[in-house]
Amino acid sequence: MRSGPLRFILIVFAIAAVMAAVLAWQEAKPAGEQQQAKMTYDLASDMDSVRVRWHSVDGADLYVLYRADVTEAVISDGDMPKRTDYQNLGDQSTKTIYEDVNTEENHFYAYIVEAYDSAGILIGSSYDKDAVTYACVGMGTPRLINYGYGEEQENSKDKLFLYAMAEESGISPEGAKFRIFRSLEGKDQYKKIAVVSAEAGAAEFCDDTVKPGKVYSYCVQEILEVDGEKRKSLMSETVTIPAVNFTAKYRGKLLQKETNGNKVVFKLRNADKYNGKTTIFPEDGETDGLALHLSEYSMDKVKWTAIPESGYIYKEKLPAL
Repeated sequence: MRSGPLRFILIVFAIAAVMAAVLAWQEAKPAGEQQQAKMTYDLASDMDSVRVRWHSVDGADLYVLYRADVTEAVISDGDMPKRTDYQNLGDQSTKTIYEDVNTEENHFYAYIVEAYDSAGILIGSSYDKDAVTYACVGMGTPRLINYGYGEEQENSKDKLFLYAMAEESGISPEGAKFRIFRSLEGKDQYKKIAVVSAEAGAAEFCDDTVKPGKVYSYCVQEILEVDGEKRKSLMSETVTIPAVNFTAKYRGKLLQKETNGNKVVFKLRNADKYNGKTTIFPEDGETDGLALHLSEYSMDKVKWTAIPESGYIYKEKLPAL
């Protein structure tokens, strides 16, 4: 059996190896963190409060709830608050539901719930710096979009179409309505032009009081009357639309014809002064523009014939240039 310095060195080496392994494990998994459960919660808001409901954690002896007002971050699409920015709402013993009534209308709130065992050790948390769940008290900020680009409802010099939607994280109670406001280009003052009922949190609107060639800006606000009191959402962002033809009409003048008769060069000009600004890009071009598609042709500016998508070869006699 060997003894002496060599055996001592081997023992010291073995102890050092064990210590190194323990230290490496502690660096990879800080004390207590490896036992934390990932908690989840659900939010349900109304006109005055937010109900927070979370899932229980095995071994939890106490839950602590935190809250942050994230209104500015949501509206401006900015950074969400840090963990230290959340305010403690107090210990919740072992209950798993909390009714937050200390709120402001049209404000957005995010929450953190933590679980502790009987020794006061943190064993679960819902905090996630990369994913913040929030709810809006009241109706929040509705959305308004230009709805005049559909196949059946197209903007023109006489009519402009809009679509209003309730705030996704807020509520749109039964009986709510949308107030439509409009401003003429160059003027800052908005005037209410219509009130439309909200169905399932949305409403369509057609403004048929526009003047051809003018440019209009719109915004919308959702309202609800409760016991004689009018509750209001925040005002939406503005949408600007010119009162011009969405489907433009042009007239063509033949300039040159190739000998094979399959290709012509012609000049286009507006057939309606309210066509607005039309930008033409090649269909395979690397741009965000739209390709030009000819839909009709006329040789006398009176009779117009539809051009199929597959194209059309004009075989009749062409007029003199």
